[in-house]
Amino acid sequence: MADTIHAANHVSGNRYATSAVVRCYCSIAEQHGIGEAEFLARTGIQRLDLEGKHGLVSGEAYLRTLHLFDTLGIVPFLDPGGFDGLYSFFPDLVIMLANSSTLRDALRKFVSYRPVRGTVDRLVLKEDADQVMLVYEKTDSHKLSSASGFGTFILASKIAAHYSSCSRMSVQIDLQGRLPGRAGSRLSFADCRVRSDQAKNTWLLIGSALDQPFESFNPHVEHYARQSLNRQIQEINASFSLAHKVEVRILQVLRAAASRFDDESVLALLCESMGMSRWTLRRHLGLEGRTFSQLLVEARCTEMRHLLAHSDLSIAEIGDQLGFATPGSLTRFTRRHLGVTPSDYRRRLVTMPNPPGRIG
Repeated sequence: MADTIHAANHVSGNRYATSAVVRCYCSIAEQHGIGEAEFLARTGIQRLDLEGKHGLVSGEAYLRTLHLFDTLGIVPFLDPGGFDGLYSFFPDLVIMLANSSTLRDALRKFVSYRPVRGTVDRLVLKEDADQVMLVYEKTDSHKLSSASGFGTFILASKIAAHYSSCSRMSVQIDLQGRLPGRAGSRLSFADCRVRSDQAKNTWLLIGSALDQPFESFNPHVEHYARQSLNRQIQEINASFSLAHKVEVRILQVLRAAASRFDDESVLALLCESMGMSRWTLRRHLGLEGRTFSQLLVEARCTEMRHLLAHSDLSIAEIGDQLGFATPGSLTRFTRRHLGVTPSDYRRRLVTMPNPPGRIG
């Protein structure tokens, strides 16, 4: 078979998992009796890492999650029944995979849009006229089992079943080694032949169903999903910029501050933590078309919305934490950048049908 890697959107040189993947894995852990607090404690992932629609978690943190699953004998797959369980975490991806012109097209997209889930492991697509093979190349191969690859192959099998009946195709899964502990009992999830102790982790599909037109294919829905996924890839690419790293550091400074910091104090702490001078920081941000002042405003807006929605701090306390000299300064800032006063913003949240949860 020809070796074709459909991963044009891959973010080269950066290993990460999206926060949606980690939230999904946290839900899997809960299905096995591991609550969120224990999951975060055992993986070293911070609660803040799970926030944000397209946030990222380091490759190292993701690997700790896979090691935890190996220890517990868990296969990282949420819903053995199909796409339903994944939709709440990856709605656009599920729409794309469930609405492609052919099964072959869906499998190509399954690989090419993998960066929406993460880039810690490598998934290669090999294809021929009447067969397709997925090769899962795991990271940290001497320490991890093939459970994560098996979870990926289960999803591939569910995609195939969505497009064609089992009578029109043959699927075989080969796994390196054996699944750990009770994970071995999950082999029936695959609904196909599974062989352990093989040289590679592979998923092989043979059959005429590969290029059969999908009768329910909707090109307009496919176009919408493609645009949305491409935007997500662009946002992930942008998150590796210096500007994004600076904004994250500013948020860390604002959240860790024991007392109010003015703009210059935030800049000084930022430069010290990043090991660069103010001139160097400003010059590199300028190359990306950004300024420290812009990023400070964006970080304050982000944190202000978070505190107004999720804390019981008074407006004055929020203003002090964000570095405003007086409550009036905060009010002017909020009117300018959010179009309402802090009190009005919080009041609107309270009147929402399902307001966000509060923290003390």
